[in-house]
This record gives sequence, C-alpha cells and structure tokens, in this order.
Amino acid sequence: MATSTVEAPRGRPRLWSLLALAVLLPAAFAIASWRDVKDLLWAGELSPVAVPAGAAAPYAGARFRLDAFKIVTGERGDPRLKMPPDRALALVRLEAVAERDVGELEWLACALTVLDDRGRRWKPLFLTLTRDVEKAIVPDAQETKGCSGAALAPKPAGTRLLVQEAFLVPRDALASLKPSFSVGSARPEALRFEGAAERR
Repeated sequence: MATSTVEAPRGRPRLWSLLALAVLLPAAFAIASWRDVKDLLWAGELSPVAVPAGAAAPYAGARFRLDAFKIVTGERGDPRLKMPPDRALALVRLEAVAERDVGELEWLACALTVLDDRGRRWKPLFLTLTRDVEKAIVPDAQETKGCSGAALAPKPAGTRLLVQEAFLVPRDALASLKPSFSVGSARPEALRFEGAAERR
C-alpha cells in the first residue's frame, strides 16, 4: 500500500521570516539608539525659556535672575581692560535663590554660556579674573562661584548664590549676545536671559 506525503508550502515560512525581520530590525535599532537619543536630550538645550530683563525664573529648584551682563571692548582707555581689536570680554553674573533644598547632584553638568542669533555658542574662559580687573568691570564685585563651583556648593532653601563666568567673543556677536543657563537634571529646558549688556 503506497503512502503519500504532503509537502508544506515553501513560501509561507520564508514570508514569516521576512515579516519577523521587518519587525525585529527596527526594534533592535531603536533599543540600540535610545541611549544616544537620551544623551542628546540630556546635553542639548532644546526647550529654551525666555526670561525678560530684570525678571527671575524658576528652574532646577531655584529662582534665577540676570544680575550683571557686562561687555568689555577696551575702548574706554583702562589699561587693565585692553582687548584685541576683533574680540570682547563678556561677563555674566546670575543670582540664584534656592526655593527648596537643592541636592548636591541636581546641578551637575551646569552650563552657563553665551550665544548669538546665528546659533554660535561660547563656553566660559578657563581662568579667573583678578580681583582688580573684576572690580574694573563690575564695581560692586561680590563673592561669586563659577558654574561647577555653584553645582557642588550646598544649597539649602533660601540660599543665595552668585554664579559668574567670563567669555571671549568676537565683536560681530555683541549685538545679539544672550546668556543661557542649564543643568543636567533639568535639560532639555534652559533659561535664556533677555536684556542688553552694559558696555564698559
């Protein structure tokens, strides 16, 4: 007695394999790239909040206000403030008042920068201004901290900190220069401070 075997169609398993690949490849790509996207969001100031001149804005557990924004071109004749002909020194000082106890890790990756309307951004100088130069720029010079120093300082509720940085920028950026502030725990939000700088 002859037995007959029924062959399964060959096309169907191949179709299922292709469909599985169509689902699994994008899923694998999404999982692998999620960390990169998360890092990009953490590093980027994608949601800037405009802070009007003289106003304070809540951010990362404190209220921030632009306390001083000075531009030094060296044209006033003070030998301590001599600058190259195509450069200017920008000094930015923010006042921060903690609205609650701010943890030591909350302001990590603190970034105080300046940017212009062309999207160019400048990071702070890696030097501290001498006390007499600082007083020539900001006569009411007070005790300040750089961004990283402010990040590590204890900040119980009610603490007042002055965060100050200096920047060397091209003179063609001065007309639209704005300070920007952000910390890692609050990004992609950032504060953009409006208001004209005072020339010294």
